[in-house]
Amino acid sequence: MSAPVLFLDIDGVLNSRECWASLRGQRHKIDRAKVALLNEVIAATGCRLVVSSTWRKGIGQGKGGCRHILRDYGLKARFRRDWRTPEFSTDDPAAPVRGTEIADWLSRNGSPSYAIVDDDGDMLPEQMPRFVQTSFEHGLTREHADRLIALLARTAPTPSTTTARGDGT
Repeated sequence: MSAPVLFLDIDGVLNSRECWASLRGQRHKIDRAKVALLNEVIAATGCRLVVSSTWRKGIGQGKGGCRHILRDYGLKARFRRDWRTPEFSTDDPAAPVRGTEIADWLSRNGSPSYAIVDDDGDMLPEQMPRFVQTSFEHGLTREHADRLIALLARTAPTPSTTTARGDGT
């Protein structure tokens, strides 16, 4: 069994209104306390990240994309080889664009177990049970982190599974 995937939004997850106010003038507004909570989720579940945030385009583009920025703020994560969702656009402002982008990524990557953390609710109906919605007001909280751990730990490979198979996958 492969590691579960966490689809990560950044604004409204790894920062909040307070963070934006306190880091005014800095280029990247990332709250290290929120990164520490995300690191707990990663350590507890062994998940790999896929960036679904608008940060995947524009900010920090290049070979490493925004991943190096996140690591500079202390993120201890392994990213999937296909580390970001595709960018879709629509003429319908009510269309679930983010959910459609995630569905496309899942279909191209073998539909692994997953969870989504985002402050926007534009997910597909079938994704809602695996969706943890934060808010720009508060960003990622302990309650959100615990919910993500519960969702991802149910699907994460256990040490006994990897030992029994011997292949670590």
